[in-house]
Amino acid sequence: MTCTDGEEVQCDEYPFARTLEGAGYNERDFSLKFIGKKANQAGGSTQSIFWSRYRVLNGDRFYVFPETDGR
Repeated sequence: MTCTDGEEVQCDEYPFARTLEGAGYNERDFSLKFIGKKANQAGGSTQSIFWSRYRVLNGDRFYVFPETDGR
């Protein structure tokens, strides 16, 4: 699938699929949206850095504070 500008898109999910509340584990309460492949991969890289830097292990709790760009 591609965007109108020709960029390939991928499915992004929230909560993150890797979390217990995420699309990978929860059968009904999550949000999905198609976004550009480059943006999705950049977000995944940022998440990987977060998991490593703060040593988030399976079962650890953490909070997410979503921000908006005003759109």
